[in-house]
Amino acid sequence: MPTPSNPAIGARLRAHRERRGITLAALAESIKVKQTLLESLERSDLSRWPPGIYGRALVREYAKAIGLPPNETLDELGELFPEEERRQRGESLPRGVAADRSPGDLRLTLAGTPAATSSMLRVRLRAALIELAILVAFAVALSRTSGLAFWTATAVLALVV
Repeated sequence: MPTPSNPAIGARLRAHRERRGITLAALAESIKVKQTLLESLERSDLSRWPPGIYGRALVREYAKAIGLPPNETLDELGELFPEEERRQRGESLPRGVAADRSPGDLRLTLAGTPAATSSMLRVRLRAALIELAILVAFAVALSRTSGLAFWTATAVLALVV
């Protein structure tokens, strides 16, 4: 991964952390991440940094822990994330990531396409109709052999099955 346009970003983060008297080991322990990852962040080397939302969340936690505004810090480090590089070069983004949204936005999407969803609904409806037909056939047979009313036999079978 290329280095950012401003390699001093990591040095500024380290200087701010040190001014606050926070050791890298204590910081790594508090945000539950390997110390080596934080060392690489402070060197502006994110070649081993986790991609996507997890990497951005770690940057936010790092910034909060050292007393910097999380969103501003994330914006400043934005060019270090692979999603941004792909977007700037015009490459395709991973499935489910909209090109007109920033990588910090969260969005919940359904797994299937509308065509797949309607197909699944048809399959489920067909299965329910088959089950209903079988239930009615058994209810008719039970009502004729036992002398129960049709609806009583249907209710008994529905409870049993």
